[in-house]
Amino acid sequence: GNDGRVYTSWWYAGSDWSGVNDNWRPIGGYFPAGAPIAATSRNAGNLDLFICGNDGRVYTSWWYAGADWSGVNDNWAPIGGYFPVGVSLDAVARTPNNLDLFIAGNDGRVYTSWWSG
Repeated sequence: GNDGRVYTSWWYAGSDWSGVNDNWRPIGGYFPAGAPIAATSRNAGNLDLFICGNDGRVYTSWWYAGADWSGVNDNWAPIGGYFPVGVSLDAVARTPNNLDLFIAGNDGRVYTSWWSG
């Protein structure tokens, strides 16, 4: 958002989007306004978000069915790096136990980080 917070809207079959009538839900964080977010799903009950912060570090928040977002109350987890502030990144889940991130550095090179559970 324009305030640097991340917002979410969701949809279920048979209902309208939750964000209709400007009803988006904030899930925390203070990031560069308009910074791109990478999102991926490792399975039907999980979402993982990634964003590059004001300090050039990459942060993550995740959601599991039945639980709230981990980043609520500005509790986004830093996973490191020093990249251009607010640079876009991409995420992919090759399996339910694997995440890969890609981001361009200050030197124009592409960098990667991964997680295996």
